[in-house]
Amino acid sequence: MLLTVNFTITEESSAGQKVQTNRRREHAHALHFIRRYALIAACLQFSFLAGNALARAAAGPHSEVDLVSESSSIAPGRSFWVGLHFKIEPLWHIYWVNPGDSGEPPAVQWNLPRGFRAGQIEWPAPERIKAFTLINYGYQGDVLLPVLMHAAASFKPGSKVNLAATVKWLVCKDECIPAQGQLSLSLPVEKSFSRPSPAARALFERTWVRLPKPAPPGWKVSAVSEQNDFILSIDSGKPESGAIFFPLESEQIKNTAPQEVLVRGRRLRLRLRKSDQLLKPLPVLNGVVVFPSGPALVVHARVEPAPRKAARPSRGT
Repeated sequence: MLLTVNFTITEESSAGQKVQTNRRREHAHALHFIRRYALIAACLQFSFLAGNALARAAAGPHSEVDLVSESSSIAPGRSFWVGLHFKIEPLWHIYWVNPGDSGEPPAVQWNLPRGFRAGQIEWPAPERIKAFTLINYGYQGDVLLPVLMHAAASFKPGSKVNLAATVKWLVCKDECIPAQGQLSLSLPVEKSFSRPSPAARALFERTWVRLPKPAPPGWKVSAVSEQNDFILSIDSGKPESGAIFFPLESEQIKNTAPQEVLVRGRRLRLRLRKSDQLLKPLPVLNGVVVFPSGPALVVHARVEPAPRKAARPSRGT
């Protein structure tokens, strides 16, 4: 947090002229003011969670991030969820695992107690973000990136563990600014998990709804490769009014191209323009499909060549 103080104290002289008064005294007061509020700002980098947990947050340009836990304590040898909680200023955004036409996703490097293991970041469904002539995939506002943490069995109830992480992220609007922060989270060890605070419970519950799920076994998902497009077909067993496809890998589709939707009964078809950087056949189209009704599903569609049109028989002479 950066605190800037810029002021001048003046008074009227008997001749009506403005003169600076007691510069040394006012300078000392200003320094005291700055030091006092800088200390408060530093203290605000720490936030108390439910129970005895203590977290250290990081403030970056137009954004801030802190490390939060779904439960207010941990149990030896048990897995538990933590998350990187980003709060982003309006009109600014950070990036999804596939950032789209530009940018890069947040990255984390963990510093954990012996015997602890961190899983991969789980990525909630993103949104399409237009930046000049580009289309990016990312998040605006408030987003939690969950990580499954595996606790060591050697820690005894009554002790505390400290989880630390270095997080790097890119925040963008008309320009992109790199940011980096040091996070920490101290949690007590108990025989069993404690209930999360209402705020932590609500935050994680909102995130679970946004996390893409595997497509149900009964769904039929396929893809056909035409000359310039992929045709992604999804039969969910019920009518769908539309969908948006987010590729999990870069250079599969042209992000800026409109996604043409065709609905026929229970079958939904998406026409996806191929990326100009796609130089060889794609065996599987991997992505997340988001429906207007809310669910986001991970699809892995095996790509088949388009059927050749039967040649017309030549007329006999």
